[in-house]
Amino acid sequence: MDSILPKVSCLCPTFARVHLLEEAIYSFLLQDYHGSKELIILNDFTAQELHYEADDVHVFNAAARLPTLGDKRNATARLATGELLLTWGDDDIHLPHRISRMVRAMQSFQSPIVREGCYYCIYAGKITLERGSTTGANIVEKDSFWECGAIPSVNCGEDRDFNERIKAFFGMKQIPVASESPAFVYRFSGTQRTHISSLGDDLLGKKSGYEIMLEHANKLVSEGKEPSGAVILKPTWRADYIKLTAPAGTGYELTAEP
Repeated sequence: MDSILPKVSCLCPTFARVHLLEEAIYSFLLQDYHGSKELIILNDFTAQELHYEADDVHVFNAAARLPTLGDKRNATARLATGELLLTWGDDDIHLPHRISRMVRAMQSFQSPIVREGCYYCIYAGKITLERGSTTGANIVEKDSFWECGAIPSVNCGEDRDFNERIKAFFGMKQIPVASESPAFVYRFSGTQRTHISSLGDDLLGKKSGYEIMLEHANKLVSEGKEPSGAVILKPTWRADYIKLTAPAGTGYELTAEP
């Protein structure tokens, strides 16, 4: 990869999380990356039709739900036009230097994939700094993503399985980890939205996490806690995450979320 800044496609599959998605979009709008970038949002919760107009934000509403979460992530990647694919969780916060940080790490390591290094975590209403790295947040060359077989068609652990797949394909013992100032805020809890990774792997005879997610989304709609029909997205942050992730700010309590 040369010194010319590559185009980055931020991949954001979403499902019944409008108020969280609006924060993820706002995070993208704040990015300081000077190269080309785009945010690809793929919604397959058919009770909602999401809309937002911006030159580099593209919202796609699927006509039917994708078979698995892995399939949905791959479908989102097929819509990308960038050279690099960056994970962009719809329920996470992405600080303004996130794209820049991950591209610099790619250029430094000259690797087909780089994982997030230390990151912030929202848990039990507080933000804390985690010293390790996350399984599901990475930046990867689009060509390498497809060459290694993309993401497996499973509902839970698809990020873990993809990491193992790309390591095996390129003969890597470990995936390099970005080491600059943290830029990713992983929202593990603090909302009424079910986190699929907490539901465990799919097992024969057991209701899958994917099914539970749909039931939960329909329940939220029926209770008036999630909108249905045509939804105009209004990007915003509901807290000052830059202040909250400053060295003196970690650990501050967050306002309760819907």
